[in-house]
Amino acid sequence: MSPILTSVEKIIKGKEEYLRFYVKDPNFYTDYLINTKKNGCRFIIKPCYRNLLDEGNKTYYLIEEVSQVDMRLKTEDFKYCIFLIDADFRSFSFVKKSNFYKAIFTQHANFSLAVFNQIVVFSRAKFMQDVDFSNAEFTQSTYFLGAKFIKNVNFFNARIHHIVNFAYATIGSLDLSHAIIERIMYEDIVLTSANRQTFLIFRDLCINMNNHQNAIFHQITNFLKTPLALLGVDLKNFQFNKICHFANHPYLCKGLI
Repeated sequence: MSPILTSVEKIIKGKEEYLRFYVKDPNFYTDYLINTKKNGCRFIIKPCYRNLLDEGNKTYYLIEEVSQVDMRLKTEDFKYCIFLIDADFRSFSFVKKSNFYKAIFTQHANFSLAVFNQIVVFSRAKFMQDVDFSNAEFTQSTYFLGAKFIKNVNFFNARIHHIVNFAYATIGSLDLSHAIIERIMYEDIVLTSANRQTFLIFRDLCINMNNHQNAIFHQITNFLKTPLALLGVDLKNFQFNKICHFANHPYLCKGLI
C-alpha cells in the first residue's frame, strides 16, 4: 500500500516556494518546487512509481483560486489537481464525464446537492478533510477505486442509480444513512476508523439490487461482512436502526425503475 498523505502546505526556501507533502509521520515529508503558471495554474512535478501506467513524472496543477475552478468546470476535468482551497461544488450539475482522477483535496470538499449526469471518476483521489456528498445524485457509474478518505465522508440521502465502486479504497468514517444505492463494490476496502461500532451508519439504507424493488438484509450483510471482519466487528452486535422495503416506500423507487 502506498504511503497515506496526511497534509500539504506551502513553504518558502530562499526566493522559491515549495509544496510540502507530509506522509503519516509529521517529520516525514517531501518538498516539490512550485513552478510558474501553466494552463492557468501553477504546478509541481511529482514522480509516480506505483505501476507501469503511472511510472514517470506527473504534472499536478494547483487550484488556489475560485476562478481556476470555474475555468476547469468548462471541461469538468480535474485530474491531477491539488485543491489548496475549499472545493465547493454544492448544487452544481455536472453534465460531462467528471474526472477527479488522482486529485488531492487538502481542504473540505463539498458536493452536497450536486447532480452527476455522466460517469464520475474519483479513483485514487485523496481527501484530507471532511467530504460531503449528502443529497447528491449519481446517474451513472461512480468510481472511488483506491481513493483515500482520511476523515469523514458523508453520503447522507444520496441517490446512486448505478454502481458505486469503493474497491481498494481507504475510508475513515463513512455515513450512508438514508442513501439509495443501486450496487456497491468494495473489494479490499480498508476501514480505518478507531470507532468500530459507528464508523458505518446505515439508518434507512436502501440498496436496490438488479432493479428489484426491495432492500434485503443479507445484501447489506454481504456488503458489510468482509470490511467489518477486518476490524474485528461481529455483525450480530452491529446495530441497524431500520431496513426499508421498497414496497412500503414507493416514493423511494422514483428514478430507479
